[in-house]
Amino acid sequence: LIRPHTVNGYTAAGVWYYVDASHVIFQVRLTGGEISFGNEYFFDRIGNADLYDESGNMVNTSGGWGPAIDPALYQFEFVPVTLLKGERIKGQFAFDVTNAPEYETILAQFRFDFDLPIEPDVRFSPKQTVNTNGLDLLLDSVTVTPTFTQIYLCFPPPSFADWNIGNQSVLQI
Repeated sequence: LIRPHTVNGYTAAGVWYYVDASHVIFQVRLTGGEISFGNEYFFDRIGNADLYDESGNMVNTSGGWGPAIDPALYQFEFVPVTLLKGERIKGQFAFDVTNAPEYETILAQFRFDFDLPIEPDVRFSPKQTVNTNGLDLLLDSVTVTPTFTQIYLCFPPPSFADWNIGNQSVLQI
């Protein structure tokens, strides 16, 4: 995946990755410099973690990073705003190592090109309408991946007042 790469005495080595329509995840072991697991700033040293497409444009994502199952690894998780399509994703994974707690001081910048397969999702378009309490609800589509299920419901708002679907809603499969 990511061959070990050394910048200014810091080495980043990719250990594992996972990509599906809704997630891009990298696990990276970072060593060198004064980085050692257990250091109070161990997980605070990362900054500017981003994904770029093959044209160099930043991919609009949310997510974050922190310890993986092995706490000596960093796990970077990106959740694209728009579901990924196709069989592969090509681009660049980037992050900086900072001199925590002096976060503005960048010690090393890592940029890794990747070309990875996207685990397929399963998409359903049931277009099923049910009526409850006089409100028609359309189950438009469902997208399922091993890490995520996205459901699109369509219905007219019950009023112009502030409202939402309650947090007591349950998905039964």
